[in-house]
Amino acid sequence: MIKKISVLKLCALLFLGTASHASAAIVSYEYFGEIASFINEADLNGQFSAGDEMRATFSYDTEATDWVTIPDYGEYWAGTFSIEVTHGTDTFTYQSGLNPIVRVRNNNAVGLEVIDSFTVLSNGVTGPSVNNRPPTGLVFQLADYDASVFSDDTLPSAIPLNLFETDNINLNYIIINFNDGVNPTAQIRGQITGGGQISGNAVPLPGAVWLLGSGCVGLAALKRRRK
Repeated sequence: MIKKISVLKLCALLFLGTASHASAAIVSYEYFGEIASFINEADLNGQFSAGDEMRATFSYDTEATDWVTIPDYGEYWAGTFSIEVTHGTDTFTYQSGLNPIVRVRNNNAVGLEVIDSFTVLSNGVTGPSVNNRPPTGLVFQLADYDASVFSDDTLPSAIPLNLFETDNINLNYIIINFNDGVNPTAQIRGQITGGGQISGNAVPLPGAVWLLGSGCVGLAALKRRRK
């Protein structure tokens, strides 16, 4: 026997189910710098030069689930990740083609040092090839030798640039890798000079939710009038 459900109860269930997917807090960041070093520079055929501007842009949901169970080591799916390089009047855009990863490390041992680090990376990349070498990886990282930025591996809702040692290019950088599967990887590495959060508001309820709510109110009013 099928149990009847009132219009109001049905509307409430639908509203709650739809709204529950609209509470994500999406934050977006943009950081910029300039090319400071290369690996196998000759293989890039002069496409880029030291001092060329680099911009890294990424976003993620602060409510994302950590899918790594290691203490003080968190990995999360990012929403978007791209890096732009400007050489003269030309701008080259490299976009993550697969789900990029945000990695948060708290008190992570690196050699004799202990650091906190925030990394965004992707090994699936779309963008222009250089000297027949396609792009194969994007990396953005901020790190601190004092290990005082994070208290755990939770995704941060803000990333203050002044807390990291941006003058240390071995820890803080923007990277694009190029590899044709035959020759050694060629890399451009940029030193981060500025940037920060460009947006970060809770996602508003979609228009469909408000439309559903309005329809439910109308149905309720019609039901009372018939009584």
